[in-house]
Order: sequence, then structure tokens, then C-alpha cells
Amino acid sequence: MHQFQFRPIPILRIVEIGWNWSELGMEFVGIGWNWNWNWN
Repeated sequence: MHQFQFRPIPILRIVEIGWNWSELGMEFVGIGWNWNWNWN
């Protein structure tokens, strides 16, 4: 039997990365809105 050693996942880091990605997404959405607004 293999005894696997699981590394403790830094949950705070995952949350932080997720937060950064969501912020990036919001910025892209905002840019998309501006483009849409300017083109119409």
C-alpha cells in the first residue's frame, strides 16, 4: 500500500487567486460594455 502525502492546500491563496480573476473578469466586462456603447 502506498501512503500518499497530501500537501495542505492553501485555501486563502486559492481565494486570493479567484478574487483576482473575478476582478480581471469584471474589468473585461467593463471594457466590453464601453466598446459596445461606443460602437452603437
